[in-house]
Amino acid sequence: MGKKPTLGLTAAAFLTSFSGVASASTVKQSQTIPARTKNFTASQTFFGFVPGTNGIPLGAVLTGVTDTLTDKLTGILTATNNGTSGGSFSASAVDKATKTLAGMLTFTDTVTGTRVTGKLAGGQSTSGASSGTNSASASATAAMFAAFETASVAAAITDMIQETVSATGPVAVRPTGTGAITDVLTYSYSVPAPPVPEPASLTLVGTGLIGVGLARLARRRRKG
Repeated sequence: MGKKPTLGLTAAAFLTSFSGVASASTVKQSQTIPARTKNFTASQTFFGFVPGTNGIPLGAVLTGVTDTLTDKLTGILTATNNGTSGGSFSASAVDKATKTLAGMLTFTDTVTGTRVTGKLAGGQSTSGASSGTNSASASATAAMFAAFETASVAAAITDMIQETVSATGPVAVRPTGTGAITDVLTYSYSVPAPPVPEPASLTLVGTGLIGVGLARLARRRRKG
């Protein structure tokens, strides 16, 4: 009969199993606020950074928090000449979405829409599209991390529309519009590598494995 196969762990393989490389990754969550008439305020809830939940591995350590807003403005500017003499205007809709996250991190995404220009005789009015898209991001400091290491994180967005206008004569410009917001919250984390044994421990392990190998060799020779 042939010898039974045996599974052994060489000294090199054994020592390699002690070492490791720290891994780093991210977990993202996205929320979309559908297009709605401005101005508005929206409340949000995100999951917090808790290892062992929501795809976050056990032992993970939070290393970064970044929030990104992308605001899509669909604006309309209505210009009216309320007088009897002629006038002109040049204006853009401006949308500001301000985000407050975990009661600590606050930033604003500002969208400036396309410019609308025109001339109006007394009593005339006109309107034109003033739309645009913009993104803005902000990152939490290490001192803020504890606010995110909870089961859930509360947030709120306040969205306001206004205008920038240059006009001559009795011309007034009023902005209206809708906006859709995409909000992405990203947690960055690292997973510490397994500890590497001290040199003295490695020497003991290596010596032990060599001893086991010599003992096996001696037994085989006696059987032979």
